Amino acid sequence: AGANGSGGTNASQNAAAVVAQECFAAALRTDPKAGHLWVNLADAYHMAGDRRSAGKCLEQ
Repeated sequence: AGANGSGGTNASQNAAAVVAQECFAAALRTDPKAGHLWVNLADAYHMAGDRRSAGKCLEQ
């Protein structure tokens, strides 16, 4: 569970995860073989609740 005990993300955490997704995706356009960027993008998707996209990133 998160710090608020709800087990979910709050709106500001979700917004931050979306910004992170955009940043990591932009970085991957420059260096698509950077494994650490794929892991971080997967984490950002996971934090936003998008488990499917997170899994796809980890397959890269």
